[in-house]
Amino acid sequence: MIPVTATAPEPGSTTALWIHVDMGQAQTFSKVVLDVGGSIDDYARSADVYVSEDGTGWSKVSSVTDGQRVQVVSFPTRTARHIKVVNTADVASNWWSIAEFNVYNRPSPRLTASTPGAPRPCC
Repeated sequence: MIPVTATAPEPGSTTALWIHVDMGQAQTFSKVVLDVGGSIDDYARSADVYVSEDGTGWSKVSSVTDGQRVQVVSFPTRTARHIKVVNTADVASNWWSIAEFNVYNRPSPRLTASTPGAPRPCC
């Protein structure tokens, strides 16, 4: 299991919610896919994606400005151990949910991390 850390939002929270994935060792990747699963309205309307070698010094690799239920975020290939996605939009009317957090290195899938308790794809 890949460690996942996230903020614990309070009802009515707005911005700066984040999720941090520690992949255990440096990986090479160029795409992150966030999927809210069955929580159809609980997606980030905008967000920034950061990577880090050590989990303390972060480099922004991409921004999302047109949030989707399944958000594909592509960027130039990077090698890092940590990924953090920071919600930058107001989410006061809904929660921010991530059922699946997938990391890819073009063209084939490299890593998959699902939030604990989230539905798993079958078949």
